[in-house]
Amino acid sequence: MGIQGDRILSANKELTSPLDAEVEIDKNSSESVKLTYKGFKFMTYASLDLKRIIFGEDYPSFFGENDAKFFFEMNVLGTKNYKVFYKNRKERMPIVFGVLLPTFKILDVLCIEFEHFGSPYPNSMERPINSNKPFPEFQYASYNPEYYKNDDWKWSWYAKRSFSNFSIIFQCAHDHLWLWSMRAVDQVFRDNLVDINKDFYYQFKFLFHF
Repeated sequence: MGIQGDRILSANKELTSPLDAEVEIDKNSSESVKLTYKGFKFMTYASLDLKRIIFGEDYPSFFGENDAKFFFEMNVLGTKNYKVFYKNRKERMPIVFGVLLPTFKILDVLCIEFEHFGSPYPNSMERPINSNKPFPEFQYASYNPEYYKNDDWKWSWYAKRSFSNFSIIFQCAHDHLWLWSMRAVDQVFRDNLVDINKDFYYQFKFLFHF
């Protein structure tokens, strides 16, 4: 378990708490709220090695070191709720869990992992990068409200096999992939994969060890 005080002690207050980072609570009220990059983040992590629980350190030799392990992680990205954008703490709690499946030394690693992140906005850095505002990309989400109901879940399959001087890696995933462009006009500062029903990729990697 860990706690991070993010930007609590600011070297430049104008960057940490921009003067113009105010938003009206609603159109019928003159009341506004000022947002800031400052905040506290919490993280907890747990793992369970099932083969060691059942057999102890003398587990059967057909198990690989990474076989039959379960893991779980939960984060809270800011503890304070605001009346605009960040109203519900549950929408700022990414939860990750997965298992390293037994392959009986055929593979080094075979992992399936899931993540749930219930934010109604894109996973985006567009506002902080382009205008230094601690806001989500709310306008893009308001244009596509149904679209971002399909991005709460992420998943990944990952496999690795090592040999004497090289490794083969395969991954198939619907995750937080960002594809960057050298042309500024083509840059998209948000997840490229949104719809869990159709957006995914796969890749092979070959690593050589010298």
